Amino acid sequence: MAEKVILDNFFENELLDGSLLNIGLAVSVFNYEITNEMYNHAYDSLLEHKVDKNKIKRVNVPGAFELPLICKKMAESEKYDSIIAIGAVIKGETDHYDFVANNASNGIANSSLTTGTPIIFGILTTNNYKQAKDRITDAKYYATSSIIVPNIIKKL
Repeated sequence: MAEKVILDNFFENELLDGSLLNIGLAVSVFNYEITNEMYNHAYDSLLEHKVDKNKIKRVNVPGAFELPLICKKMAESEKYDSIIAIGAVIKGETDHYDFVANNASNGIANSSLTTGTPIIFGILTTNNYKQAKDRITDAKYYATSSIIVPNIIKKL
């Protein structure tokens, strides 16, 4: 497994300060035992980076396939400085995994680029349940990214 990167070690404090940000989280309820834990890690990380709990909004969606549309609609509302798409797509014995993972990643990238709102790709794509469990804490990275990116944009 790759070494976990702690973004706080690479960026100055002003980029890590979420006190002025509104953050949206779109959370897939498919593989809920994984995604809800991811949400909890992301939420705690947002609070650690000074995001006001009243400026954090969670929206549940059925699955990872639905994340791009909901993230796009959230971005179009102009209520959020960034959005985190949280999901877990675990490979099975059919091609379903490929369709969901590819469409979710392409859709989120397109939604972010067309709206200009950072949408952080927080979807685990793993070969098995154990790999997904092992990567739950990656949500801290996604949360920190959701603070850094809009702060960089504001400085441009």
